[in-house]
Amino acid sequence: MKRFFTVLIACFVLFVPSALAAQEKSEQVTKFEQFLSATGKIIRFEDTTMPTIKTSYENVTTRVRKVSAGPDVKYFFQLEKPTKYSSKTASLEYTDLVETIKAIDTLIAYSEKDKAATVDYFENRFVADGFEIGYFKNKGISWFMDLAKYGSDGTVFFPDVSVVRAIFIAAKEKIDSMK
Repeated sequence: MKRFFTVLIACFVLFVPSALAAQEKSEQVTKFEQFLSATGKIIRFEDTTMPTIKTSYENVTTRVRKVSAGPDVKYFFQLEKPTKYSSKTASLEYTDLVETIKAIDTLIAYSEKDKAATVDYFENRFVADGFEIGYFKNKGISWFMDLAKYGSDGTVFFPDVSVVRAIFIAAKEKIDSMK
């Protein structure tokens, strides 16, 4: 009987922390989801189409979305990639968009230095509210964005980050003009 309780306690100690971590991970929400969760308010969406990002395998549509929930207004830059059955969408709130543009500039500078690296593989990335952008070096430098923090099919690849950077800056300028 003592052995049974020892095994039971050991299982409890091993499995409960991982279950709690999984629950915490599933409870994390993006700023977009958090803003939309306001109850008792009428929520209005206004979209402004931005240029499409042409990637290595498919296109990513972009838009600036103004969301009004009662008297509160927020602006998001959204990137959407179609998948087989639905789509993957990243929503960057304005402050995250500004930080992402700064991070892209930093990553560009790092990538220039990293071109001469002699390791077989490495990657650098920036993470913001369920969205990731970065590059990796295998044979050459390749850039990527991951539009969804969970699931698959949210990653896109592109050879040149300058076009993506220009679209991010255009989205920031569009939001600035809408405020």
